[in-house]
Amino acid sequence: MADETKELIKEAIKEWMDEKVLQFGRWSLMTLACSGIFALVYFIMQMGGFHK
Repeated sequence: MADETKELIKEAIKEWMDEKVLQFGRWSLMTLACSGIFALVYFIMQMGGFHK
């Protein structure tokens, strides 16, 4: 009985951690994408004469 409970708890923790890792990955990807878009817009503005 104790082994079954232990395995159920381990599986629940594993599923929860997998969900959190996926969520963190999604936020990281969105942050990188937004940073890339900002850098592109900044570069275009600098090349277009917007220096001040």
